[in-house]
Amino acid sequence: MLKRLTSQGQRLLQHYRAFMSLPVMLLASAFDAPTLHAADAPSGAFTKNPGSANIVQVLQTCPAYGYGFFQIPASQTCVKIGLDLLFETKVDLVGSDLNVQTQRIVGDGSPTPSVPVLLFQKLDLKNSANHLVPRTNGQINLTTITPSDYGPVVTFISLQPNVDVAVFDQRFKITNSNSISLDQAWVQFAGFTAGRHRSFFDVPQLGYGYAGGYSSGVNLNVLAFTKTFGDSTAVTLSLEDAAARAQVDGVISGGGGVRAPDVVGKIRYEPEWGALQISAAVHQNTDGTASTCCNAASHPEEGYAVSGSFEWRTKWSDIFGPAAGETYGRILVSGAHARGALSYLGAPFFASDYVAGANGRLRLSAGSSGLVSYEHLWTPNFKTTSTVSIYALHSASDTSLIGGLPFNFDYRVRGWQAQMGAEYMPISNLSFGSEVSYSRDHASGSYAGVAATPVKVGVWGMYFYIRRRI
Repeated sequence: MLKRLTSQGQRLLQHYRAFMSLPVMLLASAFDAPTLHAADAPSGAFTKNPGSANIVQVLQTCPAYGYGFFQIPASQTCVKIGLDLLFETKVDLVGSDLNVQTQRIVGDGSPTPSVPVLLFQKLDLKNSANHLVPRTNGQINLTTITPSDYGPVVTFISLQPNVDVAVFDQRFKITNSNSISLDQAWVQFAGFTAGRHRSFFDVPQLGYGYAGGYSSGVNLNVLAFTKTFGDSTAVTLSLEDAAARAQVDGVISGGGGVRAPDVVGKIRYEPEWGALQISAAVHQNTDGTASTCCNAASHPEEGYAVSGSFEWRTKWSDIFGPAAGETYGRILVSGAHARGALSYLGAPFFASDYVAGANGRLRLSAGSSGLVSYEHLWTPNFKTTSTVSIYALHSASDTSLIGGLPFNFDYRVRGWQAQMGAEYMPISNLSFGSEVSYSRDHASGSYAGVAATPVKVGVWGMYFYIRRRI
């Protein structure tokens, strides 16, 4: 089954840059829960809690690496520990949703072959969906930096629990678990990056809103090398986990063994006014469906994806004069196109990467996605966001007969999503926010030349959240 799976004058500028910092690396804590006794300890000295008051640890900060880093005693390594706590309530106003299924119809023959078909319908969820979903999430980040003759050695690890998944969230390929998961874990040294990291294909943000729009944001295993030119340009070549990018359903696309990593290239330019990025990826598709169904050998097919993005940020008084006041804004525009590599679009999982034919040939699916997002900082502690994103997918089979039954379908689905949010920060790193979203999807297709009844659905959703980062 294919599921809807749906992831601030000077003070203002400081807040504004804080909003844009990625990844989130937050306020440092000392190991062993040390307590500072200002009355009897020298500046920068920490003492243990009562019972071990004679032990004094001097912790030095590491200003060269930014706020929150401190140096491990008797070591050149600087550490930063971060904690991100989130309480969220989602009002899921889904009444009906697009349901896409793939299954096989048994035909004639010995051994009996079966014909894969794709079916879509409007699914009534009024009485079965959880319309009010409270969730609590937390994330722990640890960053270390150690100087070396070849430049700093940087490591980063992030752990977080897997939270409950609401119906509307299922448009993305998200699994539901109560276990702790490894979000990221990587090391950077002399231009190389190795470990579980955000794909170098992806734009750093899925829009400026809370929930994110239709844009790829995948953490996976990578081995990459980045070459910088000056202070603003970087070129990256990355080998990435192909299995994490495979989008298959098990029926019309079975998914074969991984034979090669995805090859990703990126050029990113970051001047003071914003950023430009272009990226491309090659993804190999392999399949074993035809050998099971029709005793045919599989023929791998290379898929690809390309992406571009533009970000511009400004202080509005620089353009419109004093009437604009001390307000800042930034806008992000991104788009992607893929063939046989639909995961790179960040679109709902309504189509697989390819359709396997009876002769073993793979017919690659194609699609596109795009996003426009704007963030406006009205005051140092209040901002609003607006995001609109779209996608379109096309999947079709070759024309053939399997067991006397036609194997011939053509399927298209498209949709858009609009999101508006507001966030208030009464004190540093404590946020209260809300966001409302509406998505619209339209599916159509035909089987053996006979048109199916189109399906249109719309889904409303709202988020209310409290977030504390320390």
